[in-house]
Amino acid sequence: MKIPTAAFLLVLLPAAVLSLSFFGKHVVSVNSWQSCSSNMRNINNVIGQCKDINTFIFDPQNQFSTICSSGEKFVTSNSVFDIVDCTHDRRSRYPDCVYQDQPLQARNIKIQCANGYPVHLYNLAKGPG
Repeated sequence: MKIPTAAFLLVLLPAAVLSLSFFGKHVVSVNSWQSCSSNMRNINNVIGQCKDINTFIFDPQNQFSTICSSGEKFVTSNSVFDIVDCTHDRRSRYPDCVYQDQPLQARNIKIQCANGYPVHLYNLAKGPG
């Protein structure tokens, strides 16, 4: 059975968009990190408000890009990653959102995968998730 190219691309597109969304919201290189307030700006511009909390994962060796390659739905990383939680101060208002940076101890990352791409990061700061 032949699948038209356009139909094949439509099947792949949602997974690619999900992946970019996940990486844009949660994965940063150490070189691109400035502060929570700065790194949250793009996320807040997309949603049009100050997001309450967000976790960023530092991936200096680009190891995270293959975390969903096993095909499993839920994955815990073999490697530990440095992370930082960004918590909105609840006083500032969009678009000038102010965040507190809370670096956390390096740890394994637990995520949910779909179609070989990460789609959900489990809450790392507040305990098992």
